[in-house]
Amino acid sequence: MKFSYAALALLLLLVGQEASARNVATVSSTEGWSLTVTLKYTGMRMTNPQNDCKWGFNYKLDMDYKVSYSDGGGARMWYIGAGGGCFTDDGTVGIPEYQSRWGNISSPEKWSATRTKCHRVDYAEYECRTVFLTVSGPGIPEQTVAMPYLAAPAQQQILPVSLRDFTATSGPAGVLLAWWTDAESNNSHFIIQRSADGIDWHRIAEVPGHGNSATVSDYTFEDASPVIDRAFYRLVQVDRTGTQSLSTVASVTDGAGLGALEVYPNPAADRLFVSATEPIALFDLSGRDITPYVNVTATAGHAYSVDVSGLMAGVYLVRSGSRARRFVHL
Repeated sequence: MKFSYAALALLLLLVGQEASARNVATVSSTEGWSLTVTLKYTGMRMTNPQNDCKWGFNYKLDMDYKVSYSDGGGARMWYIGAGGGCFTDDGTVGIPEYQSRWGNISSPEKWSATRTKCHRVDYAEYECRTVFLTVSGPGIPEQTVAMPYLAAPAQQQILPVSLRDFTATSGPAGVLLAWWTDAESNNSHFIIQRSADGIDWHRIAEVPGHGNSATVSDYTFEDASPVIDRAFYRLVQVDRTGTQSLSTVASVTDGAGLGALEVYPNPAADRLFVSATEPIALFDLSGRDITPYVNVTATAGHAYSVDVSGLMAGVYLVRSGSRARRFVHL
């Protein structure tokens, strides 16, 4: 029983730690939305040690999963499976996303020929980094994609300043960002970043810090040119030595004035029709203005006809004033 207690203690220590590693993949649908699957490796567990690992042992790998949709809607996928690489030798393990958008999965039983005492096995050597995602669904033909490994996601880092309540709120003039600090030490400035999917980030502004302060400091910034219905924001705090730390992520969904901007058909092949009360502009998902590369013609009333035949296939945005809508070009 000596092995059992030692292995159990080691496993509890491993599982009790908050792992920062993630495997993340985002797949886009031609219906104008995308889904993101995140896997977090939580550890390995021996299932059948052979003579105190004298001849090797069987084990399983455990992962937490989370599934999210860019438009905030509910489950609609036909199939999601994790497999390949270090997680499974062959095939996939289905993610029961139709039941819950987060949970746990385990690999099939695997075999290690490591010959040592079980209590000397280095569990850290079994960290699973290489995972592939097999997915199919509405507007998503069946495909298998590699899940990039993120060793230290920004949202796990802690700001050296005492940051509180970073929020994003949608309003008629744009998105209002607000935060405050209890105290600051050697704080140079904040860089504000925006993302359409929570993965790819783009700098939009810089706000000076208060250096050294032992009192409450309030900060606000208004993003007057949001180019997406749903946006993610985060802060990069920079101290006077150049060291950077990242905040948690705030998100906002623009739910007001939905009738002020309509695009159709969606997906579009050659021509897109837009109903809007203000002039329109087109952007790619990085925020780059691509209006000069399309032909926009104003028609009767508040309507526009846009020749998108010259665009590459993908997801784009139409913006009118502070409103924006996604469309897919086939």
